[in-house]
Amino acid sequence: MYIDQILYIIYKRIRFLGNKPIFYDTDCLSCFLITDKCNILKSLFSKIIIPHDVYNELNNSASPYKIRKILKF
Repeated sequence: MYIDQILYIIYKRIRFLGNKPIFYDTDCLSCFLITDKCNILKSLFSKIIIPHDVYNELNNSASPYKIRKILKF
């Protein structure tokens, strides 16, 4: 799935979410992290929750350094 398709899906769901927190899985979140587009998520949602298992998967040594570095912030 391309980032523009993911953004479209997220945009369509925003109308129904309002200010509710949003949860991300590994695939979706890694797309935003690797392309350095996390600012899009920050502008769309008031709170982003990364499940512990997703964080661990993205933060392991097999993940690209760029992703692990961004997750530290």
